[in-house]
Amino acid sequence: SQDGLIWFFGIDDDLDEIKGKLTQNGQWFEGQLDDIDGDPIGRFRVCFEKPGVVTYQLGQIEDDEWDDGTFAFEDNRYNRRKPSTYIVMETGTSRLHQVE
Repeated sequence: SQDGLIWFFGIDDDLDEIKGKLTQNGQWFEGQLDDIDGDPIGRFRVCFEKPGVVTYQLGQIEDDEWDDGTFAFEDNRYNRRKPSTYIVMETGTSRLHQVE
């Protein structure tokens, strides 16, 4: 946004809405995530690694520690979708064991 924030909107494993406001802290944009009722559920942060790649980390509400982090890759960057995207598009989940 123009004020330097990133607004996070998503869904959790139970398909419930989660949201949060991420503010810049060094190379990271980080903030608290809340459920649809506004109750805190955890912390989230993301940083840019290189074009098309970010790293994100999760943290507990009352803890200063972060997990080891996960890379996320931009879909359709090189004119083709990642195979995992087709699974999500066709089944609505990335958890194959739920649809097999």
